[in-house]
Amino acid sequence: MTVSFTFSTRATKGKLAATLKKHLRLTTDEDAETSYHSLRSITSLDIAPDAATWKNIQRISAKVNPKVAQVDVNEAINTSIVKALEDNGYLPEAKKK
Repeated sequence: MTVSFTFSTRATKGKLAATLKKHLRLTTDEDAETSYHSLRSITSLDIAPDAATWKNIQRISAKVNPKVAQVDVNEAINTSIVKALEDNGYLPEAKKK
């Protein structure tokens, strides 16, 4: 899970920066460090699906496939995984870091 890796301990900061440097083909460690900080600033642990966002996706997709408009987005969203991560303490613990 990239999100949890991004928010885990500082020990993984170097590993994540090295991964960014390799896959983004960055030439300097400073660029990798900047990319790491940018990723941290835009990444969040709020991983629950947002119904409003999915309704926008549905509206756009329905232009290509009208059957998409027939789906009830609220019924299609499965939040059990997020709930399980909350209940077992993983997300609350990760948010503390």
